[in-house]
Amino acid sequence: MANSLSDTKIRTFTKPNGGKASALNYGIKRSNGEIIVSLDADSIFLPNTLSKLITPFSDPEIIAVCGNIKISNRNTLLTKLQSLEYISGLNIQRRAFAYLNCMQIISGAIGAFRKTQLVEVGGYSRDTLVEDMDVTVTLAKKGYKIEYISSAIAYTESPESLHDFHKQRYRWSYGLFEVIQKHKPILFKSTRIGLIGLPYILISLIMETFLTLSTPFIMIADIFFNISYNAVAIFLMVILSRCIIFLYTFHLDKENKKLILFTPIYMVYIQYVNLITIKALFHFTTGKKASWNKIKRLGKNTLPVNKKRYAAD
Repeated sequence: MANSLSDTKIRTFTKPNGGKASALNYGIKRSNGEIIVSLDADSIFLPNTLSKLITPFSDPEIIAVCGNIKISNRNTLLTKLQSLEYISGLNIQRRAFAYLNCMQIISGAIGAFRKTQLVEVGGYSRDTLVEDMDVTVTLAKKGYKIEYISSAIAYTESPESLHDFHKQRYRWSYGLFEVIQKHKPILFKSTRIGLIGLPYILISLIMETFLTLSTPFIMIADIFFNISYNAVAIFLMVILSRCIIFLYTFHLDKENKKLILFTPIYMVYIQYVNLITIKALFHFTTGKKASWNKIKRLGKNTLPVNKKRYAAD
């Protein structure tokens, strides 16, 4: 591939394997431009994504831009559920956090930075398993403005097996706790990332952990002791509220609304994700170290034909 690009404006570099953060920092060092765009090895940009990522930098106050990640291999139940999560959860949250200027993570799959500020904070740190979140929080706590552009889209391949999915989410969760510990001096004070961004994650984790652990006991108590006759009604209300959120976010992203039919199963999926988070929290608090844990890539990440047409219009 490197040889095929030798006559283009694209330059390729090689280095000994030192991890993702090391590779990113090497790329930053060798770059000549003002704007650094990062992407994963399995990221595929729409034809107009790069220009959409760069445009916001006309505002001198913006030092980083977060793009919109979508899942391309929606061919299994697990990948469909992950698509629901990406479209409804990650997308809507990033819109809100960009508006409040307290973005916690610019995904490694799609992001752009001003080189000056990126170098100023030391680039990507190897202190945590989630270098993308770590560098975002580091930039945000300096008060820099970070934008989110939902129309700057990258497609990625998501895990298709439970084993690989578990490994990926475990690393993300463990790394999240590492970032919170590393930046805990700014919690509930300083800039907006300390007042809103990180506390939101922390409080959400506490609430989700409590609900995940307590739900089975509440259900058992309801069955055997008739504590409440409204358990089914409450569950249906939760599903309905999820559907409303999904409809809104799918409308914003012009997504296929058929995925919303998986909402009842999504409730179980989220519980499983929360259990992985609880496991990571237990290992983190007890001092058990976690590693990168590579997942198997199947090479199924392709750009949807309809999106090629959409991007070209």
